Amino acid sequence: MKNSVRKLFAVAILSFAMGTVYSQGKFCNKAPWASEKGYWMVESTVQNPLSHLIRFYNNENELIHSEQLNGVKLNMDKKRTKMKLKKALEAAVYLYGQHEEPAEIKNYVVKILR
Repeated sequence: MKNSVRKLFAVAILSFAMGTVYSQGKFCNKAPWASEKGYWMVESTVQNPLSHLIRFYNNENELIHSEQLNGVKLNMDKKRTKMKLKKALEAAVYLYGQHEEPAEIKNYVVKILR
């Protein structure tokens, strides 16, 4: 009796462990604002919350565009702001791939973020 309880307990633990390992590979928890084409980085200071430096990088870690935003407070906790940055990143990567002038990229990025 004691031996069968131990076996049953061991089988239950083993099946639980295998179930959690198997289910780990099924889900991909990727943030919706993460782009497949690159990434963005926002720099700001506490002293001047209305001034931000936004840098866009492609997947090869090359800086494709850098922009200074003044007079705008970006709330980085909001999903809407992150989704706008994703859209601006993808537009900047596309325009960079088309060999557009940096001024045209800047105009497009400002329109998206304001």
